[in-house]
Formats: sequence, C-alpha cells, structure tokens
Amino acid sequence: MRKEFNDLAAATKSDILGKCLQTFFLGGGNIFGVRGFRCLHKKCFLKKALALALGALGVFAVGLPVQAIENYQLNGITVYANKGNGTLVEPLGGLADQHQNIPLLGTKDALEVPFSSMTISRTASDYFSSPEKGFVDTVTLDPAVRDDSRSTFNNFIDIRGVMMNSGSMYINGIPNMMHRTDQMFTVDTFVNKISVIAGPNIGIGGTAMAQYPGGGAIYFESKKADKTPNMDLTLSYQGNKSFSEGIDWGKRFRDNERYGIRLNASSINGAGVIKPEKVESKDFFANIDQKTSHSWSNLLVGYTHGYAEGAAKHFRFSNNLNHIPEAPKGDKSYVPKWAYSKSKNFMLIFNHEQKINDKATVFFNFGQNENHPYESVYTWGGRNLDENGNYTLEFNNRLAKTENKYSAIGLKGSFELGKSHHDYVINFDRNWQKNYGVANGWSLKGLTGNIYTDNEWDTPAYYMGHLKWTSSSYTNAYHVLDAISFLDDKLTVMLGYHHHYSTVNNATSGKAKYSAGSPTYAVSYRVQPNFVVYASHSEDFASGKTVGYGYKNEGEALDPYKTKQNEVGIKYKQGDLLHTLAYYTIKQANYGDWEDAAGNLYLRQIDDKKNKGVEYSIAGKVTDKWDVIGGISRVDARDVKTNERISQVAKWSGTLGLIYKPNDDWAFTARLQYLGESPVVLNKTVTMPSHTLLHLGAVYQTNINGIPVTFNAKMFNVFNKRYWTPTEGRTQANVGEPRTFVFTTTFHF
Repeated sequence: MRKEFNDLAAATKSDILGKCLQTFFLGGGNIFGVRGFRCLHKKCFLKKALALALGALGVFAVGLPVQAIENYQLNGITVYANKGNGTLVEPLGGLADQHQNIPLLGTKDALEVPFSSMTISRTASDYFSSPEKGFVDTVTLDPAVRDDSRSTFNNFIDIRGVMMNSGSMYINGIPNMMHRTDQMFTVDTFVNKISVIAGPNIGIGGTAMAQYPGGGAIYFESKKADKTPNMDLTLSYQGNKSFSEGIDWGKRFRDNERYGIRLNASSINGAGVIKPEKVESKDFFANIDQKTSHSWSNLLVGYTHGYAEGAAKHFRFSNNLNHIPEAPKGDKSYVPKWAYSKSKNFMLIFNHEQKINDKATVFFNFGQNENHPYESVYTWGGRNLDENGNYTLEFNNRLAKTENKYSAIGLKGSFELGKSHHDYVINFDRNWQKNYGVANGWSLKGLTGNIYTDNEWDTPAYYMGHLKWTSSSYTNAYHVLDAISFLDDKLTVMLGYHHHYSTVNNATSGKAKYSAGSPTYAVSYRVQPNFVVYASHSEDFASGKTVGYGYKNEGEALDPYKTKQNEVGIKYKQGDLLHTLAYYTIKQANYGDWEDAAGNLYLRQIDDKKNKGVEYSIAGKVTDKWDVIGGISRVDARDVKTNERISQVAKWSGTLGLIYKPNDDWAFTARLQYLGESPVVLNKTVTMPSHTLLHLGAVYQTNINGIPVTFNAKMFNVFNKRYWTPTEGRTQANVGEPRTFVFTTTFHF
C-alpha cells in the first residue's frame, strides 16, 4: 500500500485541493476566511457565482423562455466532470435508483424486493434538500415518510405513522452509527443515495438497537471514488446570514483502478433562517475502498461537530385547550438565545467481502460511533401553550455521552436444489451500547412567553454537572434468510428468521435479560417482466425504550415490545417510471404522554396501536424533459382498545417533486407537499389543521475561464405559509419552516 499512500499524498498537494483542505482545517474551518478567499480570488469566482445564482432564480421567477433541447445534468453539492472538456456525467439512476441496497439482501432490483421501498439518488437530494432539514427533505419524497422535526440538528421522522430516529438508520449496512439525531444533519455531505424500506424489517436489515423501531428503516450508502476523478468545490448562502463551504474529491489508483478514495469536508457558519439562531457545523469524511474479482473492502471514517443556539420551536399544548392557536412566524426562535446544544461525533465503519467460490462469499462488518459528548442548556420548547399563544418554559442542563459498537460475520451465496434456485444469507451480529448522563442536574422554571411577540430572557447562571454511567446494553443475534425462486424466477418465496438475546443494565431500573424471535416471510410473482405482485409478513423488536429528556421518568426502561406488519402490493415499471401500490397493517405498542396532578410529564406504554394504510409512489423519467418523484399516503392509526385515533397522525399526506429540463444548461424544479388534518388527543375535540407547501428551484450550468460551474438556486415555502408540524403520538407540535432561500455554486475542477 506504500505506493497508494504516496499517490494520495501527491494528489493532495495540488494547488486547489491542498489549499482548500489546508484552509478548512487550519484556517478556522471557513473557506470564506482570508486564506480561503485567496484560494478563490485568482479566478474571481465568488462574485460571478452569487450573481449567476441570483440570476437563475430571477429567470425562473419571471418565467422567461428558454430554448428546448434534450439532455441535462444537475448538481447540488457533487457533480462529476470529465476533466478538460467540462462534459457532465449523468448520475446513476436519475431521481430514484431501481437498484436498491439492503444489508442482508444485498443489491436487488426494486421489482425483486417484496416490500414497499424507494431508493433516492444523490441528484434528488441535491435538488430538494434544505439547510434546516437536510436529509429529511430527501426521504420525505417517499410518501410513506413524514416530517417530525423539532429544531435544527433534531430531525425526527415517522414512517407509516410510527415515529423513528437514528436507531433505525444504517450507514453502509451498519446500524446505530449516528448519535441520536445530531449527526443526521451531515448525511448530505457524504451520502450517495438513500433507500427507504417501509415497515418493520429487522429480518433483512440486521440487528439495530432502536428506541423507535417498527415504522421502517433508512439505509445510507456513502460516496465512493468513481472511475472519473472529481474535484468539486461548493459555496452556499442559505437562510438568514449563513454560509457554507464544501469540498468533494475522489480518485482511483493502481491497476484496474483497484483502490479508490473519496474525501468530503464541509463547514457551515452564521445565522440560520431562525432568528436569532446561530449555527456552526464542521465535518470530514473519508471513504477508502478496494475491489478485485474475489474481494471487496470499504472503510468509512468521519468526524462531525455541530453547534446551534436558540433553535427549538416545539410546544406542548395545555390539557384544557379547545382549539389550536394560529401558527406563528417560522423565522424566529421561541426560546432564549442563550439556549444551545453542541456535540462532537466520531464514526468508523468497515465492510469486507471475500469470495470463496462462485457459490459462497464470507463477509465481515464492523462499526463504531462515539459522541464526546452531547452538551446542551435547552428545553423542549414551550410548555402548556394556550389558545392565546402564551406558554411557559422549563430549562435543564444536559450532558450526555453515547458509545456504540457493532460487528457481524456471515456467509451468503446461492445453490440449486432440484428446479429451485436459492439465494441464502447466514448472519451473526452483536451490538454494544453505553450511555452516560448528568449526575447533578440544573433546572430553571417559571419563564413565560408568547408566540406572537418578541421575547427576551436574562441569561441565568447554570452549571453542566458531570457525566455518570446511566445504562449499558448488548445484544447477540443471528439471521437466516433464503430467497427461493421457481418457474424460471417468476415465483419467489422468501423465508427468514431472526433471533436475539439482549441484556440491559439501567442505573434506574436495574438489570434485565430477554430474548425474542422474529420471522420474515414473503412471496412475489412476476406476472410480466415489469409487473410484480407480492405479499409479506415482517416483524421488529424493541429492546425496551429508555425514556428520554423532557419527561419526569427520564432514564426509565420501559417494557420491550414487538411490531408486526402484513403487506400486499404491486410494482409496475412503465418505461422509465416505477409505480408501487401497497396496502398494510401494523400493530405496535403505543406510547403516550401522561401528566400527573402536579403537572409532571411522564412517558408511558399504553395499550397497543394498529395502523392501516395504503400508499402509492411513483419515481422516474416521464419524458426526456420531465422527471417525477413522490406519491400519496393514507394512514388510519388507532388505539386497539378504545378505537380512538392516535394523536397527530394525519390520515392523508402527499408529495410530488418535478424536474423540467429544457436544454443542456437549465433545469427547473418544483415540489408540492401536503399534510392533512390530524387529531390532538387532549379533550378529543382539538384538531391540527392541514397545510400545503410549494418549493421552487432553478439550476444553471456554464463554464467560467474553462472551468465547469453549476449554480443552484432554491426557494422553500414560496408563499411563506405559517403552519404546525405534528409529532406522532404526542400532545406537542412544531412550528413549520419559513420561506428560505439557498444559493449554491459548485466548481468542477
């Protein structure tokens, strides 16, 4: 490997990459600093970039005509360029990739996956993601996914009406590699594509230690070096007065391009769209891979640092509320500017496959994530919001540290048995997790405010306390999975079984041991080459939710529970369009807020809930000039015992993203998002209103001094709609995002 490292060292000495990386790491993490500006000033890029970005949005806004020719290529943060001629290379799969990567299934054609699924490409993320929501904007292009975000660096989602967070997210097939929600903000930096599987799927994803399992899973795949070297520099203006910079460099080395390295670094600094919010973020990721005819290895290492102040915008409604107050402005914070949160995260993920023969392959996976530590002086936002917009605040210090490790070893391959073909996987994995928290806490009560007025609060004296072990857990598990094909691969039967043994040691609840098995089975039939019908049963298992921050019973380990789903559906590929229609039922333990006479809030497990729903999704190319992604969803979520609807789960939602590409230089985007009304279970008469949002964008490609440049202008919430975002199963909601402008310029050296 000595030559490879020498090649890498030589490559990073290039004028552009070397200076930019040096500026990023040694110059305060801001390429807009003195040294960073000198790096760009030689070509006078910055002024031209911002001017053309503004011009792009202006042309789009007034609807000026443009010439119509055939091809296009878009960018956001990453676009590959053929060195020397500026010709842009089409990204794989357009908006949605038909090839989906699922940990235990491997790479499958979407038609072969007997679950509702969607793999969203990098291109879609570049077009539709916002600085405040990041990947949430991307995954909600799947109609099964809804936004539950609470603040910057605190991005929750729900799938099929079931809340989930980072515990059900995988990076390169490894679970639990993002600390809570804080590290989610960085996935736009290093992720190439995202796959969403709706419904519980521990049997095909591997063992995750998720506090919110069952709704589905999200699989992130990291960027890898392409055959064509790339060196991209991205500058962005976003929100209020926030600037970001990003570097993306990749190259392959040696014979047959065996080795590859991909480096991604980004920095955000300034005031976000929420006033007086301040946001700082720095991250660096390196992906190194090697491949031969008999082996494949991939190493991903990453570091992230995030800091945000004054950004929380979620409220808990008063029990005597008779109607939801009108949503306030989305561009201001409703907590003091001295409230903050920050975290540092380290991540290492390694994957290796070794081919034994044509019928068998051994694989090994390892992942480690550490948070050092998470620190905040924060609140859940407003408490006891009344009909006039008055609310109270309660602040706490929070100091936490989490360590996660994962390892797996297994065997996969294929064989023939009679007239049947078998694709099998045998997997053994283990999860470790340690949690530390504040031993001596600080709290501040009695602050009041109003959502319709400006509020100021004096800075208090506070202390952080010190870390103390709060819980640890480990889980050993095995998976057996076999996909059996008959009738020339027209009929496929999938049979799988997962079993795990868990031990949880909690400082509050003591030690507990338990085990459970979860079957997975499915059948699919290919009626025609592009038309498949399927039926499946899948399950998931939670190791007992640990009550989080904001509840009186914080730290308590609640009882384990299972999630079960039955699903039937069809998948049809029409030209370059993939249609999916699915009907499902999900049964899961129901958690809800409970308040005692003294006003203390507890999280409790109450009865069971059953979600019934139907989804339709569409993704692909309509014509040479039009691309589409989105769909519609209906969920009826009810308490099994009372038959009452679950709080804040809207029955109807939909999303539709469109891209129009009139010629090689221009592309225009539009997206509609709709969320229907939902009940707020207080006195059983309050309803959360519906809302519809419109987002627009424009992309322009040109050459400046022989260097390909892409300008990307985006406008979110065009009409500056004021709205509430519901939180599944809770009596709280979040203030929606305001109109936001993003201007991005990417240079392809």
